[in-house]
Amino acid sequence: FGRRLIMTLATLVEGACALALLFLTQRGLTTPLPIFAALVMFGIARAFYGPASSSLFANLVPQRDFANAIAWNSSAWQTATIVGPVAGGLLYGVSAEVAYATAAVLMLAAALLIFTIPKPAQQTATDKPTMETLFAGFRYIWSEKIVLGAISLDLFAVLLSGASALLPVYARDILQLGPWGLGLLRSAPSIGAICVAIWLAGHPLRNHAGLIMLAAAASFGVFTVLFGLSTATWLSIAALALLGATDMFSVYIRETLIQLWTPDEVRG
Repeated sequence: FGRRLIMTLATLVEGACALALLFLTQRGLTTPLPIFAALVMFGIARAFYGPASSSLFANLVPQRDFANAIAWNSSAWQTATIVGPVAGGLLYGVSAEVAYATAAVLMLAAALLIFTIPKPAQQTATDKPTMETLFAGFRYIWSEKIVLGAISLDLFAVLLSGASALLPVYARDILQLGPWGLGLLRSAPSIGAICVAIWLAGHPLRNHAGLIMLAAAASFGVFTVLFGLSTATWLSIAALALLGATDMFSVYIRETLIQLWTPDEVRG
């Protein structure tokens, strides 16, 4: 299947999940099973959408502009992580039905926009799918040490250094903050990342990318530890903002390396 088609279908499934939650809310059905079923379907759709989206990106942008495009794409993503929860909260304040209906309409609009993307040239494997072709991507990653290093760094940074899941606990029990304080903590990493992404869009890295990536990853860990030790609100917000800023340097370099170094037939 083409990547554009996969993205379109996955987005339509996400919209259907929003409609399912709207139906359950209108009917007053609060049993966990149908809600979990909708969430599982949403997760499956995201699992297909993510690889297709990231691999399609390299087919749409000229190689000379790729690093700049990653910076702008990352800034748009981080902006959405701030604006999205705020908009969702305001809509949910009106009613849950309004929130779910709006999400469904936006998903439908997104699917239509994705489908209008000009169909890019895409290399496809000529061999029939087998267990060997299934693991071709893993073999390529293992053979290309640059790609393996970039993906491994991303993997361990996500698994071992994430603080987002603990933010509600820190806000309530350590910093003694309410919902507004938690919102500030959640938005701080994205604000730091947006600032760096906008700067990188105008000042792409030309030299010492590997050294900068390793320094950014190390700094990410340092600021995570600083946040964990902090008992002051201002210091916690600053640590999270710097955490997001350093992570954006690392993400920018890793994504550029992975996309440009990977052949189209195994990308995604």
